[in-house]
Amino acid sequence: MCTALWGDKAVIPDEASIHYLLDHYDNKNDLKLYLACGTEDFLFEDHKELLGKLDAKGIPYKNTYLPGIHEWAVWDRVVQEMLDYFIRGNAPAERLLSLK
Repeated sequence: MCTALWGDKAVIPDEASIHYLLDHYDNKNDLKLYLACGTEDFLFEDHKELLGKLDAKGIPYKNTYLPGIHEWAVWDRVVQEMLDYFIRGNAPAERLLSLK
């Protein structure tokens, strides 16, 4: 189960986890991933683990770290850049703390 994200009371099948999906997805060139995480987020270590898995599989992605915890204030700071990335194909680097 995906307990790190949903907690131990959640009933989320393994088939719904990002790790399962990456292990069973064959056409990695079709993926366009943008990941963001607060540097104080309780999921920060899991986020870095996911980036390692993406790197190991050769799956391209854009990653952004922002100061903050797991809350909307962090996502509000990055949502416009995410939309720009998916719609126009890039995000303004001067507005992001990007570590990829």
